Amino acid sequence: MSEELNILLLGGAKRITFSRELEKAAKLRGANVRFFSYELSTQVPVAILAEIIIGKRWSDDAIMDDLNAVVKSNNINLMIPFVDGAIEVAARFASEHPGCFVPAGSPESVEAMFDKVKANEVFKKNSLAIPEEYNPENPRFPLIAKPRTGSASRGIKILESSDDLNALPDHERYIIQDYIPEREEYTVDCYVSRSGETMTAVPRLRIEVAGGEVTTTRTFKSDEVESAARDILRKLDLRGAVTIQFIRDLKTGRLLLMEINPRVGGGSTCSIAAGAPIARYMVDEALGLHIEPSNDWSDGVTAVRYSQDTVFDKNGQIIHNS
Repeated sequence: MSEELNILLLGGAKRITFSRELEKAAKLRGANVRFFSYELSTQVPVAILAEIIIGKRWSDDAIMDDLNAVVKSNNINLMIPFVDGAIEVAARFASEHPGCFVPAGSPESVEAMFDKVKANEVFKKNSLAIPEEYNPENPRFPLIAKPRTGSASRGIKILESSDDLNALPDHERYIIQDYIPEREEYTVDCYVSRSGETMTAVPRLRIEVAGGEVTTTRTFKSDEVESAARDILRKLDLRGAVTIQFIRDLKTGRLLLMEINPRVGGGSTCSIAAGAPIARYMVDEALGLHIEPSNDWSDGVTAVRYSQDTVFDKNGQIIHNS
């Protein structure tokens, strides 16, 4: 008899490719998978795969009770957060309801990653290489100002002069660092087991980015980048899918940590296609199976993302999926 695996996606609206990877991983284990997705609207692309559950906003005081009701009524085995606001919620849920597997770290470690000032303090405490912070006594331009709690590159400002700096409203809302114009940007897709062991770490070059999400990306072998990612994961209390972003200063050659997103990255399907079993790790841990580290992935695999249309009629029924 096949095992049932019920997966709840939190904000999985557009994560079709990753969901299909989860489906393939479940079939590999002989499990029948059912998808549910916790959303604010029924008219989202993932409706072609999942039953849409209209939920509450991530900041709603009642969200824990609501999620618990959803998990119980649908026998959810695996909950996966896909958007920043859902990650701390999922981590809190896991700490209170261990019966449902959530590939996420502790609420405290996750929360720190979504305030760039707090994250920077964590990075400095662990002696990680990061861009220099703005020094009011000796400002060096250009600078970059990033909203403390922003995501997807929204609200970022490049400051070329003292006039730009003085025009920046409420400095406390930003982290201000040296801006490195001549750079390469890398993402590393990682998976950390329940026990804290790094299972895989796959570097990707960020070739094209739109709206803060990568649209063209390529895996590449780099002992330096992979070792830096593994060192970070050894020092920080993170679990499950973790996306680490680096830049390389092309003038100095230094590799610098930019940020950590403790969730599945939008471009992680490139690493999965290259051989990193990230989706399978989630499924296996949810099924209580033992997982083994894997470094068997291919260099030079390129993913180019594109849009498809899911069309709904006036009653919210899907009438076309291109």
